[in-house]
Amino acid sequence: MRKFLLEAQLKEAAALAGCLESAINDFELDVQDHRVTSAAEIPAWIEKAKEQFPHRFAVQSDYDAALCQSAFIRGNKTDESRLYLAVGEKRFNELKAQWAGGVPESEKKRLNGSADHSTNPWRGTPDNLEPGSNRYSAAAFKAQVSVVRALGPEKSAALAAACGAKLGDVRAPRVA
Repeated sequence: MRKFLLEAQLKEAAALAGCLESAINDFELDVQDHRVTSAAEIPAWIEKAKEQFPHRFAVQSDYDAALCQSAFIRGNKTDESRLYLAVGEKRFNELKAQWAGGVPESEKKRLNGSADHSTNPWRGTPDNLEPGSNRYSAAAFKAQVSVVRALGPEKSAALAAACGAKLGDVRAPRVA
């Protein structure tokens, strides 16, 4: 027999504890699997779940670092207005001040990671470009298509964004 009241209490406690919205329904399964059998066990189970299931409580940022980079570093006014609408005037002004001197150190790893991008087919290096231009070579396009087929469009877009490009770009971004 399902315990709907207990499920609702557990889901409410999980939400208050910072659980991701997409993981709230996982707590229903905790009741159904008899991991939680009474309301008195809820606080202890929430703490235990934070250790056993940290993905349910992943850290959430109130803004998108890639959107900030596009808005403040690249000067994209459309992305600037999207960011403004997403975070509000006060937070927007805080982010604008934070990003005024370039990409903050705290965001560099999140945006670029610590990976070696030398083999990234979206990188604007001479081996990926037509001689004397910033257009991708046929070999680079072939490598990009292979990556999209292997990883899918979402991960491929992230890989391209790591080099300042996006899927479908014909020209490579300038390398500093």
